[in-house]
Amino acid sequence: MVLTKKNDKYDKFWGLNERMNIFRNPALIILVFITGMEYPHNVSCALEVEECVKQGGGIPATIAIIQGRIKVGITKEEIDFLGKEGRNCKKCSRRDLAVCLVKKLNGSTTVAATMIVAEAAGIKVFVTGGIGGVHRGAETTFDISADLRELGMTQVDYLKKINMQQDNA
Repeated sequence: MVLTKKNDKYDKFWGLNERMNIFRNPALIILVFITGMEYPHNVSCALEVEECVKQGGGIPATIAIIQGRIKVGITKEEIDFLGKEGRNCKKCSRRDLAVCLVKKLNGSTTVAATMIVAEAAGIKVFVTGGIGGVHRGAETTFDISADLRELGMTQVDYLKKINMQQDNA
């Protein structure tokens, strides 16, 4: 344990200062807003999530690829641009990042790609609506989300939004 100059045994024991700072600057996944919703609703939802992070004292770091460049923390104008592009944006997982960069495409990142970029940027946590899993018939198709493997390889934690009405139904 690293001791800080502050002499508060409780905070040192639980590491509260370090933990709280981790959650103040989360990476945000824009994929669901870009490919899962129609414009302009997708843009307003993405901006609303960013605003929630700001109201909690954080700095949102929405991750996307714009014209072949990985961006960590995009502007409102860039969110609007991607929102208009919608499904024309490439859905980028680990295997797609290089192609998207070389071809100078616009892309939204999956959980796996967001984790890779967040870790490279020094971001310790990201927020998502869900994580991919093992798909039906995986015993023959081997259709297993790259998200699961990335969770085991990348040193980034995640927060999942929980909708109680859907989860209890």
